[in-house]
Amino acid sequence: MDDRITALVSGALATAAMLAAVYLAEVVAGYRVLVYQLFGGVVTIPETVGLVVFVAFGVLVWPTVFLIVGENLAPTREGMRGVVLALLLWIAFFVALVPAFDVTELFPFIAASLLAHLVYGLVLGLSFEALDGEHRDWRA
Repeated sequence: MDDRITALVSGALATAAMLAAVYLAEVVAGYRVLVYQLFGGVVTIPETVGLVVFVAFGVLVWPTVFLIVGENLAPTREGMRGVVLALLLWIAFFVALVPAFDVTELFPFIAASLLAHLVYGLVLGLSFEALDGEHRDWRA
């Protein structure tokens, strides 16, 4: 499959999985994290625009970044490379958004957002591998 199509489909699957993980965290922990509202709240844009930006980055931007830099990430399997990328994204996300939170809300936010990012990265990497039809061992 063409790498661009693989990136697009993988990004869509990973974004859907991330949203599912966020809603699962809401059900299990009772803490609501709507990432597109957070983004919209930090940069003072409407929530609808925040949702569009969230989906665009999840479906288009981060999968393209993964396609370009994936070979330079440490593990040899795409699933783990996706997790490494997701951890890097989560660290940047965390640093950017922590000042917007009350201390009492911080721990549930950290847990829910970390879980969501790890799910995103794992699904992104595994779907890249599955849709590609072969394991790309870039270091071999």
